[in-house]
Amino acid sequence: MAVAAPIMAWAAANAGTIALASAGATLAAGGLSFVAQRNAGIAQANQMKAQAAREGDAARQREIERKRTLLRALSQQSANAGAAGVTMSGSLVAAARTDIRDAATDLLVDRSNTRSQVNGLTAAARNARRQGNLQAVGSLFDTGVRVAGMM
Repeated sequence: MAVAAPIMAWAAANAGTIALASAGATLAAGGLSFVAQRNAGIAQANQMKAQAAREGDAARQREIERKRTLLRALSQQSANAGAAGVTMSGSLVAAARTDIRDAATDLLVDRSNTRSQVNGLTAAARNARRQGNLQAVGSLFDTGVRVAGMM
């Protein structure tokens, strides 16, 4: 007990300093939490933007492959007609037109789906950034409340 008395007296004499140091540590932790929350939102937003860009790249690649496939099919139909000594007319032309129309429809559907996915990812990126900012501000308010409770 004799040892505890001087320590208690010192603590009582320096209570203001201890409270300020504790408040300072809480403020520092709150600041770090703010930065971490904000950076997490930014990182998630950047990830969503990159995913949207990858989806756009994949759509362009699918379009190129679809056009190559159409050209191969049309070339094969033309070669088969030529080998058989038939001109490209009538039902052969109708079949080629059908292939072209189907390819164009596939292209439009793919573009629409890709645009929808990219728009969704872009919106998710905006929301992630906003959520990170809201969490960061909430962290600051929470820190303020804790510091105010120490005073």
